[in-house]
Amino acid sequence: MSKMITQTENKNTIYRNLPAKTLLNMAIERKEGILSKNGALSVKTGFRTGRSPQDRFIVLNDVTENDVAWGTINQPISTDCFKKLWKRAEDYLKTTTHFISTLAVGADKRYQIPVEVVTDLAWHQLFCYNLFIRTFISNILAKKWTLLNVSQLKTDPKSDGVNSDAALIIDFKTQRILLCGLLYAGEMKPITIDMLTN
Repeated sequence: MSKMITQTENKNTIYRNLPAKTLLNMAIERKEGILSKNGALSVKTGFRTGRSPQDRFIVLNDVTENDVAWGTINQPISTDCFKKLWKRAEDYLKTTTHFISTLAVGADKRYQIPVEVVTDLAWHQLFCYNLFIRTFISNILAKKWTLLNVSQLKTDPKSDGVNSDAALIIDFKTQRILLCGLLYAGEMKPITIDMLTN
């Protein structure tokens, strides 16, 4: 079996570090989008066609409590809520094919941060493949972040402690980013700037 592919116990497939062309073809095969006349991939993101600031949260803990300008943009969420939602996302991934890549953020190698990107859509992985850096210094792995994007998993405001059926949460203490229910891939770009400025 290829090192790029892992077969899990429940017969779901994990694709690792796939090249852009393969991700593009898989996105089309999986009916995530279509090729436009100019050869670009065209996708639909539902009613969210841009960033969703009302669904953005930062985990409130000893690292962030006194250093974040809390308000309508930087909304706090408890560690407990984040842990429960992260676990729900991990359980969801056990039931579906998904994609993993190890990439990096930041062109300046002095500040470069590796990030493991996990997505349930091929085109979201392709977005990150084109956006982030694919070669980086391996001795900075201690700084690695994890970005988990489960776009097909909807949140519940009552049980998850969020505002709608979608959420973007960043935990600076554990260096994890979670996106749920968000088809708009552009949400993954600005959140990485927060990683670099932390």
